[in-house]
Amino acid sequence: SEALALLEDLKACGMAEAPGRPAPRGSHLVLAATIRALTDLGRPAEALERFDQARGLASGVIPDGGCYGAALEAAADLGDWRRALHLIEEMGREVEYKNVRGTFVRRQLRVGRQHYVAAMRACAKAGESEQALALLRDMRTRGGVRPDEKCHRWALFACCQDAQWRRAYAMLLEGPAPPSCDAPWTLPCYTTTMRALVRAGQTEEVLALWDLLLVRGLAPDAGTGDIALSVAGKQKKWELVKAIFDELQGRGVEPYEAGIGVVIEGLCQQGQLKEALAFLRQVSAPNVIMFTSVLSGMGRAGELAGALALLEEMETKAGVTPDHVALTCLVDACLKAGDVENAGRLASRLEANALAQVDCPGQAEGMQEDERSFGVRVRTMLEQGYWEDAWRTIKDAETVEGHVPVPAMSYSVLLNAAAKEGRWRDALEMLLHMREKRGLEPSTVDLSSAINACRVGGETRTALKLLELLDLRRRARGRLGKRAAEPCHRNGGKVLPRREVAENEEDLSPYQVTYGLVLDLLARQASSASQTPP
Repeated sequence: SEALALLEDLKACGMAEAPGRPAPRGSHLVLAATIRALTDLGRPAEALERFDQARGLASGVIPDGGCYGAALEAAADLGDWRRALHLIEEMGREVEYKNVRGTFVRRQLRVGRQHYVAAMRACAKAGESEQALALLRDMRTRGGVRPDEKCHRWALFACCQDAQWRRAYAMLLEGPAPPSCDAPWTLPCYTTTMRALVRAGQTEEVLALWDLLLVRGLAPDAGTGDIALSVAGKQKKWELVKAIFDELQGRGVEPYEAGIGVVIEGLCQQGQLKEALAFLRQVSAPNVIMFTSVLSGMGRAGELAGALALLEEMETKAGVTPDHVALTCLVDACLKAGDVENAGRLASRLEANALAQVDCPGQAEGMQEDERSFGVRVRTMLEQGYWEDAWRTIKDAETVEGHVPVPAMSYSVLLNAAAKEGRWRDALEMLLHMREKRGLEPSTVDLSSAINACRVGGETRTALKLLELLDLRRRARGRLGKRAAEPCHRNGGKVLPRREVAENEEDLSPYQVTYGLVLDLLARQASSASQTPP
């Protein structure tokens, strides 16, 4: 800012370029300093505009290599790779300037390493890997400049930005240092390439680069360690997570929050809950994800008392508010342990959070209800004996705008509870609700629950008709194949989305058409039967 103010004083005294008078000696130095000052102030577009204006004045300021270098730095900050390449090309040819003193021909300027680096930085910022690699070749062939590690680094960054991870990965594998360079690859090169590999889903290559930088004697920092920890955690390689963390700890490097969360999750997955809890209490500012990992691990291990105590410690001592994921884990643990009272208390908090998210979305950030938390709320109501409340919750959720879609498993749990109590009319209503409101075909298990509800409720004719539907489904499976006809929602323990009902009857199989008609008929009969005594 002081440099720009001084420039105005120079203009007022006639010591800087201005229209209508010859440019004084040293004007190119003033121009270069002005461009650098504007670039440092975060105004690179204005810096390039000042560069063009100075050359267009009648005074005819003749820029030297320093002016071009400053202009290239401004173009690099903007990511304007086309302008950067034009400036490089302009430096390599003669340019004619006219001013009040006459006509001048500026000879070719030598394009130095710093000019190429600035141009390659512009290409890297714009993700133009081909142009950056072309500049790297031109340095040797046309410019006669030997590229250093910084030049190769920006070429590598351009490849990473341009999703050319194979090229970047190959450049690092060629050797510890770039070709014809004495300086080795620096840690940012490995870190940037690892990030590009993560974006491309190449997890094995990420871990290979982690091993490579250790073999080559580089000291990883927290950012590099976080990348390796997150990749190993996603692959559930918990032994490797521990090895990476031990390597960082041995070098006195503490991972960021994401890396610490992966370490805690790894300890919980390996059943080392005491170590995970001790490590969690050593963290200076633990977040909700770290607490949730330990809470989930305690719930899986059946340590309900410890989990509830940790929840209290989480809220009172650490000042961390549990989100819907943490509360869901605890409700699930309470239901498994048969603690219906605590399950109901925590489920009430889940319901309050869900209502707050609907009423005030901006004020309930982090409390969005997902399918799992909705499912445990329904299960808790059923465990408490509130069947009607559970069914009303499902029906109300379909009418709330922005609410999570009711998971198919919630219907299955409710149908199973209806079968135990003989609620055959409600079971038929649920089957119809699944089809009309959610566009889901009930599975064989759901139909079996409805048949059991009819059997327990003494509705034999409806049960036999549902059995005929099951037989029709079995024959349809024989013609269409299991995957096409059976809308199964579980496969190897993994919840899968059920097949949606087709939009028009032309896309439906004969079984689906018959099922829809019969189900609608049965539901209507059940509704009329409930109004007229048998």
